[in-house]
Amino acid sequence: MDILETLFNGEYEPPMLPEGELDAWLEQDYAFWERIEALAGPEETETLWFQRGELEAALRLSGFREGFRLGASLLLALRP
Repeated sequence: MDILETLFNGEYEPPMLPEGELDAWLEQDYAFWERIEALAGPEETETLWFQRGELEAALRLSGFREGFRLGASLLLALRP
């Protein structure tokens, strides 16, 4: 299956970090959030967690859009 068909069908999965690296990153992140909760309390931590998720989603969408624009521009540059 070519990349366009994979994207169209929603079957594309970007490569992930190697398993050991991902586990180490998640362990550090979990410890960080436990410290934040101890300092700020569960309600503030939940609010921060939600806001962080919203920001991350917006940044990912922005990066996707920019990558799509770049790809489209490169394809248009190839036209005769």
